[in-house]
Formats: sequence, structure tokens, C-alpha cells
Amino acid sequence: MKQDSETYLISLFMKCCIYVLLFMLAIAPLNTDAQSQNESWLDRSYQWFNNTFNTYDSTYVQKLPFKYMVGTRSSNWLDAYNLEFEDNEAIALQSDLEYNVGLSLGYRILSFNYNFNVANFGSGKGLRNRQLNVLLNTNSIVGEFNYMKSDGEVNVVSYRNEDDEESLDQKFDGLRTTTYGADLYYYFNKKKYSNAAAYSVSYRNKQIKSAGSFIVGLSYAHQYTFLDIARLSTETDLDTVGNAQELNVRYNTVSLSAGYGYSFVFAKQWLLNFTGIPSVGIKFYESDNDEDVQSDGRLDLGHKLRMALVYNREKFFASLGINNTTDWYFTENYTMTNSLTIVNLSVGLKLYSIQNVKK
Repeated sequence: MKQDSETYLISLFMKCCIYVLLFMLAIAPLNTDAQSQNESWLDRSYQWFNNTFNTYDSTYVQKLPFKYMVGTRSSNWLDAYNLEFEDNEAIALQSDLEYNVGLSLGYRILSFNYNFNVANFGSGKGLRNRQLNVLLNTNSIVGEFNYMKSDGEVNVVSYRNEDDEESLDQKFDGLRTTTYGADLYYYFNKKKYSNAAAYSVSYRNKQIKSAGSFIVGLSYAHQYTFLDIARLSTETDLDTVGNAQELNVRYNTVSLSAGYGYSFVFAKQWLLNFTGIPSVGIKFYESDNDEDVQSDGRLDLGHKLRMALVYNREKFFASLGINNTTDWYFTENYTMTNSLTIVNLSVGLKLYSIQNVKK
């Protein structure tokens, strides 16, 4: 099955990221001892990359002399869907507030975070909600890979048609979503503004003077959505929803985005950041049958809104982040709005000081 194959590949990628970063942490003491004698080719390559793509105005951004980071993150998710079908039918679904915990690892400009739902841990039900995030942060270019899977219960909030609207509060266990994608952003004010100072899991950069930057980006995303409409109609006593038995499609989206981010340094060691990035793109739809692919593109609109409150002091850091991602999908038969809000609380330590780090 195509979905099983995709899940296996993502799982393999996640395990590789964990093993690589754990290995880097394991050899850190050896690396530190060797550094006092001769730099390795890896160190020399990094220094070239760092000097070329990752230098800042030291009046605005301080680069802290640490090589590794380890921490933990607590996340709360709230996922909401609104589907509007033909004949003025619409249904709204919303998840319960999901509580996830995870491990955060960082190596220089590379950071990694993996979260899973703790409610089902050890229950034999499997990890029903999980998230992987890999982030590469330079002064001008930021690359991000995200993977999310959710197959827990949701709440049917409301249903409406052309005659009336009905408020509901019923559990439904027939919605499955899997999303992964990659984002590439360019920051124009690259010498004075650091995205890594606000959105990272390593926090090696520290914004010491307020600054902002315009942002442009290119994104690719793949989403698999399964909605058991026949089951939904039965469990909610609805006669018909969309005149279909199920919604079972995959989306491939290519989009362009432009936005602005601003970091306000309001006290020593403290940072408050707001970032907004609207996007527009083309979404290509696939059916569950590999031979039946709809090649016609459909308009995709969306935005990413972010807020971060960061305390960054030498080896220790803590951050509170709020991220909202909303997308509007348009097809001939329905329109779907998907909004995901995540609240993160992270704490961690930076390890192994690097001598003579260039600011």
C-alpha cells in the first residue's frame, strides 16, 4: 500500500535523524579534545560555510560559543477542519487538545525535534499523534522539514445546510491525516535579524538589539486525508454529507510565500518575536488509486503565524512559542479549511564551548 510505504520511509528518516544526532553528542568530548590540537576537515568546512552564509552584525546578533544542545519540549495541539460541500452543506470538526512531549537535539546550525502523544504511551494503542521537525538556520537561508501524523478522535462541532445549522458535540474516530513537507525561506535583513534567535531548538544565536526582516519562501507539502463520510453520517445521525461515502485523497502543493518577522528585545536575555507569512500556491490532487491522478491544479491559499517568547542566557534557554498554520483548499466538489495551532514550551542546555568563535 502506498500509504504504508510512505509511513515506513518517514519513520526510517526520523530514526536516521535521531541516530545521527545522538552519535554527534556521543563523540562530542572526543571532538572537543581533538579541536585543541588540529581542526578536522569537517570543522574547516563548517567554518567556511559559517563565514560565507552565517555572519551577523555583532551590534544586533551575538553568536554564542556552543556546539551542541539537548532539551525537551512540551506541545499542545488543536486541529480544526471545515468542509463545505455542494448544495450548501458544511461540517466542522475539531480535535481535543492534544498533549505531546518530545526530545530536542541541536548541532551548530542544525536542530531536530521529535514529539509524540503521551496519552496513549504504553497503552498498546500506538502513538496516534506525532511530529518531527528538522531545521537548518543560517543568517539568510532557513530550511525546514516537517512531518506530522494524527489519527485520534475528533469532535463534530456543527453541521449546516441550506435550511438550518445544528450545533453538535459528538466524538468521531474516522479522520486520518498525514502531512510532510519542506520550506525554504530567504531573509533580506540577514546581518541584523536572526530567525534562529527566535525559532530554533539550539538557540546558539542571541538577538541583542531589536530588528526585523522581510521574508520570501518556496514550499512543498504532501498531505494525505481520509474522512469516512458514511461512518460520519451514521455516528452523527446525519442523512447525507456531500453525497459521498468517503473523502480519500492526497495533496501535493507547491507554493510561494512572502512575509515579515520582527524581534523585539525588551530586556536583557529576553526576546519577543512576531512573524507572519501568507502563501499562495497550486495543489495537485491524487486519488487512492495510483492510476487515477488528477493532473489539474487547484488554488491553495494559506498562512503561517508565529509568536515566540525566548529567554536565552549562556548555557540555559527556555522558550514559549505559538504557531498557527491555516490552509484553504478548493476543488470542484468541496472546499476544505484546515487550521492547526501548536503551543510549545521548550527548555534545554547548550554544551561544549567552542574557543575563539567568530562573532
